[in-house]
Amino acid sequence: MSEATILSAAKRERLGTAECRRLRREGMVPGNLYGHGEGAVSFKIGHDDVFQMVSDGHIAIDLDIDGKVDKAVFKEVQWDTFGRHIVHVDLIRVDPNEKVEVEVPVEIKGDAPGVENGGILDTQMHTLLVKCPVFKIPSSVVIRVGKLDIGEAIRIEDLELDPDVEPQATPDEVIVQVVEPRKPAEPEEDEAAAEPEAGEAASADEGDKAEAAEGE
Repeated sequence: MSEATILSAAKRERLGTAECRRLRREGMVPGNLYGHGEGAVSFKIGHDDVFQMVSDGHIAIDLDIDGKVDKAVFKEVQWDTFGRHIVHVDLIRVDPNEKVEVEVPVEIKGDAPGVENGGILDTQMHTLLVKCPVFKIPSSVVIRVGKLDIGEAIRIEDLELDPDVEPQATPDEVIVQVVEPRKPAEPEEDEAAAEPEAGEAASADEGDKAEAAEGE
């Protein structure tokens, strides 16, 4: 879960590209806080602190800017060209009691016995839409397939989620299943072999007519 976690920051007194570059050289990350009818606040924060928060999958945090704490969620995280360092963050203030709808990734864990027996693991959902308080947004929905055999499935109704996390899908929707392997298509019989040649059909008809005439 993305439980509230305190992240300490300080107001930025100077703005602009040159100042942002200077902050990054000093191991800081420039950022902005918006929303909920209050003015925007520009802040600076330690790179390692925010990097750890993002890496741990936290979405909602308590942002402490010079002693004033706002509950906020990450709106945008910008990375450098190589994806190794965070260069800017935007956060938006939120009401901790407000419920939001958000897509969270589905994470498949374990080895299904049905796959070992020749079946195919068929994942129907790679993300799941849930509705929950902002401070209970799960970083992922973990699906364990360690007991799944051929012909069996895990559905929405089988999930064990926090009571405040409501899946926005019908209970019988399949998330993942193990299906039978596809059988190779049967070769079609040669139509020429299956049906008599036109000449053969005509000879047969004539023979039938002759036999009928003899019997009269």
